Amino acid sequence: MPRIMFRVVVLAVAAIVLIKSLIAGAHSSTRMIATVGMVVWVAAMAHVVLNRFPTVGTKLHWFAVVLFLPVVGAIVYFRFGRPKNAPPITLW
Repeated sequence: MPRIMFRVVVLAVAAIVLIKSLIAGAHSSTRMIATVGMVVWVAAMAHVVLNRFPTVGTKLHWFAVVLFLPVVGAIVYFRFGRPKNAPPITLW
């Protein structure tokens, strides 16, 4: 169930942000990079919330890192912070 939730959250946010960018007339590469960064950030937040960690403190630590350092924190989390028993990250 958490994997399905994760996919739904990530795809829904990606669709909303992309549609909003297209409606606003965003054709610049800067806005598209920002859109990708936001999707990565939301994916990391959803992953932290939906997965189990050894302790509650560990979960809160990663939540704070991803929240306060949006793109960098998400990249660091996906590289070092994912729980060992977490399923592989795939969107399909």
